[in-house]
Amino acid sequence: MIAAVTDAVHHRFPGVEIVPGMSAGASDSMYFRNAGVPSYGIDASFTKPDDSFAHGLNEKLPASEVAAGLEFWHRVLTRLAK
Repeated sequence: MIAAVTDAVHHRFPGVEIVPGMSAGASDSMYFRNAGVPSYGIDASFTKPDDSFAHGLNEKLPASEVAAGLEFWHRVLTRLAK
């Protein structure tokens, strides 16, 4: 997983350090984890800290991240499918 994400991130931003983290929020993956299936959350968007509006009335994503996010996911999923 980390190798696939690192490859996709470095394709767009060479040399950026990849630092795994843990979110205290809930997600639908809790059902998979409870069944013994490893689950990961990956965010394909790169935004400034002040531009994070997750789960708010003004939740948004910069337009520049849409195409970049699609390429990110294509790279990650293609690598994981091998």
